[in-house]
Amino acid sequence: MSLNPGDKLQRFFNVKKRLFTMLLLTSIVPILIITLVAIRNYSTLLDDAILSFTSTLMNNYKDGMDDTLAEIRRVSLTLIFQQTSAENNVLSVLRKQSLPDTRPNDYEVLTETRKINLTIESFLYSHKYINGIYFFANNGTVFSASKGYEIRYDYRPEESDWYHRTIAAKGKLIASDVKVHDFLLTSEPTIFFTTMIFDPDTTKPLGVLLIDCNLGIFNNITRNPAPNKATVFLLDGQGRLIYHSAKTSVNQRLGLRLPRRIAGRQDGIFLDRAREKYVLFKTLSERDWKIVAEFPIAELRYKFKPTIGFTIFFIAIGIVLSFTAAMLFSDYFAKPIVQLADLMKTSHDTQNLTVNVQYRKRRDEIGTLYRYFESLIERINNLIKDKYQTQLIVMDAEMKALESQINSHFLYNTLESINSIAEIEGIEKIAVMTKALGDMFRYSIKTDSELVTLAEELKHIRDYLLIQKIRYDDKFRLDLEIEPALLDTKILKLILQPLVENAICHGLETKKSPGELKISAYREEQRLVFLISDSGVGIDPQQLATINRDLREKPEFEGLGRRNKRGIGIANVNARIQLYYGPDYGLTLTSGLGQGTCIRVVVPELVPGSAQAS
Repeated sequence: MSLNPGDKLQRFFNVKKRLFTMLLLTSIVPILIITLVAIRNYSTLLDDAILSFTSTLMNNYKDGMDDTLAEIRRVSLTLIFQQTSAENNVLSVLRKQSLPDTRPNDYEVLTETRKINLTIESFLYSHKYINGIYFFANNGTVFSASKGYEIRYDYRPEESDWYHRTIAAKGKLIASDVKVHDFLLTSEPTIFFTTMIFDPDTTKPLGVLLIDCNLGIFNNITRNPAPNKATVFLLDGQGRLIYHSAKTSVNQRLGLRLPRRIAGRQDGIFLDRAREKYVLFKTLSERDWKIVAEFPIAELRYKFKPTIGFTIFFIAIGIVLSFTAAMLFSDYFAKPIVQLADLMKTSHDTQNLTVNVQYRKRRDEIGTLYRYFESLIERINNLIKDKYQTQLIVMDAEMKALESQINSHFLYNTLESINSIAEIEGIEKIAVMTKALGDMFRYSIKTDSELVTLAEELKHIRDYLLIQKIRYDDKFRLDLEIEPALLDTKILKLILQPLVENAICHGLETKKSPGELKISAYREEQRLVFLISDSGVGIDPQQLATINRDLREKPEFEGLGRRNKRGIGIANVNARIQLYYGPDYGLTLTSGLGQGTCIRVVVPELVPGSAQAS
């Protein structure tokens, strides 16, 4: 019988599993809810802490850059206006160079450079990040002092973009990009600052000041350690890159969208989800430059990972403990119920049922159930035992009655033959038949055991055939094909001779020509198989089917005497075999009209000396 899906689901989710699931849910669900709320609050606090941390760093970066730009501005103003004597300052030198049609020779340039060097050398060596200081007069003369960073001899500044931007700025400080500049004889990337120099008396432009610096100028920006993989860069008012801490182009880092995104805003913070980075920017105090910092989210959260790890660890421990507690609790209460249900499912085999002593001794409701169930099984076993013993007594009486009925027809015919032969043939044959008949009687009433050896059963068949051969005047011949090793095998008494009688009476007796009777025996998978075949007239298919159908039915004692005449011997033998050995054994017939009949007998093999054979 197949179970519908609902029954299968209910069978899968038994009491133990349902109790376990309920306990697990009632313990884990609150843990998960509390965990989710805690993680959410923790994430909010973490974001606030990260924002505070990065904002503090950003203010430090801005303050550092403001200080650097203020220092550059102070240096430029000092260089321009500081003087050591009335004629020995930068303004006086540049004023001379600005006179009409003034083109000094090399000696004059050298002399003027020495005057300027007295002013700028102290600044050059007191500021480690300054590579060189250069003054470009309006007439093209260049006065410079540097740490080996010379200007290319043929360089014309008026052809450069930075020069025009400086003039247009009208005194404001202009910064270049960080790169290798082609007019300086160096291969190192630098940044320079330029400003227009005006005559304070006439406001006439006198030239341009250029201060070239190495990247040490930005050390003041990152004086506070930044998180790993964080980057800092500067943008001018037009969004052009001035400096990048990674020494690469900002367009390669953030794309062109970044200047547009921060344009017009003094400061701010936003999350770049595509690259998983926080971006902060601030405008410097004295200029429209913006300092921008990028902080990877993963790196900012890295220091908080141990806390998250500990949280997950304790949550996992809580879940494992809840799982274990639910398992133990469900085992203690539900396992006895499940086992009792399994016992009830197998209660058809009450002899092998064993009630768990541990559960039976419990003093709660489960112990009561087990004690009452054990008492019920004991009562059922007693009832079955009583009924079984009664059936055995009845079966034994009925089997004896069957044995006494088997040979009644044969004994009648035998006595009739003896009477006829006595009248016709004389005393010798009567003596032979009488001896054979006496042996058969003694074999039939043998009561020491229901089992006999195959050799004894065959002796009984030979006595029977001896009488029949005299009666039928050797009308048939017997052929035995039996292994000698099988002769000591025990079989049920009187199961072969009635079948031989059936073969003679219904197969060979009505046949006009001489016939053959064959008895074979062999082993087949711990069973003995006997074949009793004759070359008689056979059985028509309809009657054969009826006989085989009757042989497959469960034997009924009260119905055996009502079978048709042809099937009395066969039915009785089949009933005795099944009552003694069980329903898996018995007789099967094969036959055809004019082709003879074969009866196949199957019984279990009882090994001589075994308990079953005894």
